[in-house]
Amino acid sequence: MNIKNNISTNGISSLQLKDAEYLSLTDVAESFGGEQILKDWLSSSNTLEFLVSWEKFNNPGFKFSDFKNAADAGSTGHFTDLLKEWIDRSGAIGLAFRKGNKGEEIFAHKDIAFEFGLWLSPDFKIFLLKEYHRLKAEENLEKSLECNLKEILSKIHIKISGRADKESFIPKPVTVEQMDYLYEGEADILNVAMFGFTAKQWREQNAGKKGCPKDYCTMEQMIILTGLESMDSQLIERGFSQSERLELLNKQAIKQMSAIVKNI
Repeated sequence: MNIKNNISTNGISSLQLKDAEYLSLTDVAESFGGEQILKDWLSSSNTLEFLVSWEKFNNPGFKFSDFKNAADAGSTGHFTDLLKEWIDRSGAIGLAFRKGNKGEEIFAHKDIAFEFGLWLSPDFKIFLLKEYHRLKAEENLEKSLECNLKEILSKIHIKISGRADKESFIPKPVTVEQMDYLYEGEADILNVAMFGFTAKQWREQNAGKKGCPKDYCTMEQMIILTGLESMDSQLIERGFSQSERLELLNKQAIKQMSAIVKNI
């Protein structure tokens, strides 16, 4: 099982198991003292009762298996092994162990992760809920844009004819300086995300040309720009800052143009 690269602004990773989203309890615990606080929560009798109740409601294959020794083992190195043993014995699906960037991490179904957040603090549970919905909104938006692009490409014959330097059409990642710069309008944010320069910078480099960068882009770039405009509007509605929008738009432009160039 590969961990998806869904990383929130506070470093909470997620993965998809079957049709459910799981969040890293290991990441969540880091903000509150690390592994020990996670062990304290998982080994409490209230938590164990919650886990069993959750499994009964959500897991038809759950076989009840007592875990009385967990509380006593919570402060020892044997706790993780006991928890894995309980999962294997009972067929529990609410928790999962996966290899991540920090070694072996504990992931939990979002219901259980939110319960952990409430135990840590009510405010943190609200934050966790907001971060989860933000991650899902970004994921759904990206899928929608990809579907729209594929539909358009299937109807139009597009080709960067005879160009040996096709890779040059792929946008470059924006720099820290570009993300920190305060742009005057959304058009320039789109220009930087797609082409790497503002309209003013383009005019300075192309004194003999009239118009703007959009007037000289390829059909492929025009299609991607149309999708980026829609994405930018949605990101503004969701309250993303200018630098956040620029970074997300640039990543989307790179991804889509890379896919087009690859298939030409």
